[in-house]
Amino acid sequence: MVASAFLLLGAGFFLVFCAGLVWAPEVVMAVGRSPRAGAALHAAILGWLVPVGFAVTYLSLPRLGDPETRDGLGAKSHFFLHVVALFWLLAAFLAWDLAAAAHAGVMMLVGLVVGLALVAWKLDKGERLPMVQITVATSFLWLLLTMFLGVLAGANHYWFFLPLGTLKAVHAGLHAGFGGYLVLLLMGLSYVMFDVPVAGGGERRLWSFLLCNGGLYAVVFGLAFGAPLVIPGALSVAAGLVFYAVEVASGVAARGVRLDAWNHGYAAGFIGLFLLLGVGLLIGEARALPAVAWDPARILYGYLWIVLATGLPLWCIAGKVVAAMGEGGIRPPGFWIVLYVVAAGIGAWGIGRGDMVAVRVSGLLMIAGGGGILAQIVPPCARAIWDCGSGERATGDPASATAGGAR
Repeated sequence: MVASAFLLLGAGFFLVFCAGLVWAPEVVMAVGRSPRAGAALHAAILGWLVPVGFAVTYLSLPRLGDPETRDGLGAKSHFFLHVVALFWLLAAFLAWDLAAAAHAGVMMLVGLVVGLALVAWKLDKGERLPMVQITVATSFLWLLLTMFLGVLAGANHYWFFLPLGTLKAVHAGLHAGFGGYLVLLLMGLSYVMFDVPVAGGGERRLWSFLLCNGGLYAVVFGLAFGAPLVIPGALSVAAGLVFYAVEVASGVAARGVRLDAWNHGYAAGFIGLFLLLGVGLLIGEARALPAVAWDPARILYGYLWIVLATGLPLWCIAGKVVAAMGEGGIRPPGFWIVLYVVAAGIGAWGIGRGDMVAVRVSGLLMIAGGGGILAQIVPPCARAIWDCGSGERATGDPASATAGGAR
């Protein structure tokens, strides 16, 4: 039930994000740290991407860890704390009240700690798939670092009391931390996504893990202290992703089963992530762009990271996992995934050229493409919550609704 609730929360904020592209594209394309832009960015990340990441993790736990699927107090507390903190945080950003944002961040951080403890406990109880489990657990540690830095930044108004250029340090930690969460989460759960055999391949998985984590640490230090570590760090992450891609490709070849649109959509997102890594180097280190193109390129980079490199693969993992749980009528929405990618391309073109009409068109197309994807995911999630609630009302015992609680 909690996984379904997180998915529905993410679906709702995804539609809000698309509506923002249609009705207020100037907020998406804002350069400064305005209250509306800050709220919109946090709504997209903490309202859409992070809840879907939580959902697909909880949905995958029966495969990666403890086969028990009923939701306990820990999972429900995680959801409750995240939702309350999310709306408190968005209201604080709209009022540009950084102290309130820090208080809301503390509540969200507590919920994340509860979720991390629950995930680690369940992973430890299950079948031993060491590098897969470690990768998923470490992704939560990167997110923990990110939220902790965000709380400190809000509480201390960007750490004004430290002599270091700490605004740059905080931004480095936030970007690399969230990147680490997403990269490692997508890596870990893709073994479930592609049903890759877990036996063998441990060395490649270990190298992927070490190269990605080591590279992310190098990028943090490079951005924070101006050390010449950004390019080596990014190249290390790229090498880790290459090892990961080889591992998945060999596993898929060994399995010999035809891939569907969910897999192809995930692969498109992964390719986008890999390409954006190179674009990020161009924007952040080489400074090869003229000054007039700097801000549009930075906005474009963030947009593609959210909608293509993260949003699309998360939806595809969710669809694949929900379909694998035996839900009837779940079909790979190939056309809608293609439409989603086209919408992302039109939006990128509109942001790059400053064309509000193109951004609005991309929002409409993304609602259509994303809606087609969600049409395969949302009904089973809503049904799972309804079935679980009906079971609890009928018996007074949450444990009785095992079929609904599994989702």
